[in-house]
Amino acid sequence: MIIFRRTIALLLAAVMFLSLPACKKDIDNNEIILGPENVINSRGNTAGNTNNYGFATIQGNWIYYTNMGNNLYTVRIDGVGKARIKEGIFLSLNVVGEWIYFSSDKGVSRIRTDGTKEQQLNNNIANYLNVVDDWIYYSNGDDGGHLYRIRTDGRDDTRLNRTESEFINVVGDIVYYCDPDDDSNIYQINTDGTSERRVNRDDSEFINVVGGWIYYAGEDDTDNSPVASIYKMRTDGSDITRLNDEGSVGVNVSEGWIYYSNDNDGGKIYRMNVDGTRKMKINDDKSDFMNVVGDWIYYIRYGINDDMELYRIRTNGTEREKVR
Repeated sequence: MIIFRRTIALLLAAVMFLSLPACKKDIDNNEIILGPENVINSRGNTAGNTNNYGFATIQGNWIYYTNMGNNLYTVRIDGVGKARIKEGIFLSLNVVGEWIYFSSDKGVSRIRTDGTKEQQLNNNIANYLNVVDDWIYYSNGDDGGHLYRIRTDGRDDTRLNRTESEFINVVGDIVYYCDPDDDSNIYQINTDGTSERRVNRDDSEFINVVGGWIYYAGEDDTDNSPVASIYKMRTDGSDITRLNDEGSVGVNVSEGWIYYSNDNDGGKIYRMNVDGTRKMKINDDKSDFMNVVGDWIYYIRYGINDDMELYRIRTNGTEREKVR
């Protein structure tokens, strides 16, 4: 059984204590696609990021991020024009058009990209926000982690299943998620709450559904593999393939690469192609919660005493810097 488990509720407690070029998101592939300058996101963030607390997202030339849940900032992809949008607690960031959607200790909320017109949409503790078109999908921490969806204006807050749902991915008209009450097997369900079914029988985490494949960290009892190696399988559960044999945390798939924290090498960030080839080390920090936006990775760096700081580094391993 994979020991590593995360909930936004736990991070919220810690937060309160401490207190590219233009792009669009492809709805059917859960990935970032290059596009014209004026393209507005139809998907608010990638599942790879929201599975890692959604500290950062991108729309056009602007990155939106939060410093470990504290305060909301924006900066151009070239590093110019950094500004604090709003003070407060912000997690699971999604940006679509002029709205930033997020989770906090108050529930699901939204705020204009200029920091005005903040609106609370419900009062549920929400994990793994996926904003797709006019809907927000989330795991409701106030109702056993069940899968819910709510319209982006706050209407029609509806439960879609009766099982705890982690690592949510919305792809087309299907929601994929892990059920920790069933050994973290991967399930899928239609976005209207019908036709729920199990996809695999492996202990799975950090699922990323991209291009007809599900990438995940997990165990496969059939080959006696190490805990939390990276696998891929087709969305129908076939063709399961192990891609590495390292303890892999925070799996995040972006632009043909799989990024992960390598537990066999002190938690340093590595990447490899989606076929498991061309593995390379990205940094020398003990790292966690990797969010990939454009050609930047925002991540939490653990210091000598396990104190946490927000850093970023280029996806090719250059220009490492502390985010201030």
